[in-house]
Amino acid sequence: MQNSPSDANLRGNLGVMYYRNLLWSDAVRELGLAVFGGTAKLNNVSTDGKDTVEVKGIPLSDSQLVAEFYFTLGLALAHTNQCGEALQIVQELQSKVPTDEVAMDAANKTIGICQENLNNPAVDTPTPTIESPTSTSPADTETPVPTP
Repeated sequence: MQNSPSDANLRGNLGVMYYRNLLWSDAVRELGLAVFGGTAKLNNVSTDGKDTVEVKGIPLSDSQLVAEFYFTLGLALAHTNQCGEALQIVQELQSKVPTDEVAMDAANKTIGICQENLNNPAVDTPTPTIESPTSTSPADTETPVPTP
């Protein structure tokens, strides 16, 4: 990536790897750049002094690799509960590559994840804390007095 930071295919491949490693937010960022394009921040400032680079998005086509970028982006969006955007990707896949069985399977899975998100919304629950038990010293406890 360091040699070709504006290469959308490399960003897409990186995004797929992030997705497969359950790093969904990172996958959304890289796949979003591959699919839609945009400005990417460089880790190191380039030789021309710039710290960002423009990435040109890849239009959806019959290419299995490009379709993978799109459907993986849809899945990652669904997993991060960004279903409005995920379902737009699903619609595009359904209209442009309806005969791609892998893409259609992923589109259906995306719909299922979004439906599950809708049925069981995430609930912010406080992290339970463990309270230390109150210590009692022998002087604090009552000792029965024997009766004669």
